[in-house]
Amino acid sequence: MADEVLVRVRLDTKQAKAELDVLRKEGKKTGEEVGRGLRGTLSAGLRATGAGAAFGVGLQAVQSATRGGVGDILGESFGLWSAKLADWTLGDLAVDARATVRAREEVSQTFAYVSGVRDGIPPQARSIFEQIKTVRIHQEKGLMMFQMDEAMRGPGLEEASNKIADRLATALKDGLRDFFSSINPF
Repeated sequence: MADEVLVRVRLDTKQAKAELDVLRKEGKKTGEEVGRGLRGTLSAGLRATGAGAAFGVGLQAVQSATRGGVGDILGESFGLWSAKLADWTLGDLAVDARATVRAREEVSQTFAYVSGVRDGIPPQARSIFEQIKTVRIHQEKGLMMFQMDEAMRGPGLEEASNKIADRLATALKDGLRDFFSSINPF
């Protein structure tokens, strides 16, 4: 046993514990933010299906009725052509761009603080970005399908122009009738 030596080591772990505490707090905050983001995503999915869909459609109908007008009609009239043109010219690039923007915004909102503190984007943020982007690509493809489905479109340009022409003709006829009745002594 003469080859054995007993060495006492005293380590100062205060700084390591403090850094670990900061990391735990950052992790908790990031976890809460990711949780909120996921809950928001899940809530959006639930709103798109089931009972939430009825409420969403009803709310949209009320908003459309109060907001409606020429802009909505023109948007509906040209929206189908615009969606088809974008699909034909850009293909999946438009979908990919919209999905990338949405995913980047969601991830940057969640990881901005941690990235700023660490002076760099954590690898976990990049991984979550790729996962969210994949989900958003599928959502954007689905949205594009709805935009290009003629059965899901409102009045077209022909219907809008016919309605405008009818209204103008009626207004002109009523105006001429009022004018002639005002100058006609009989």
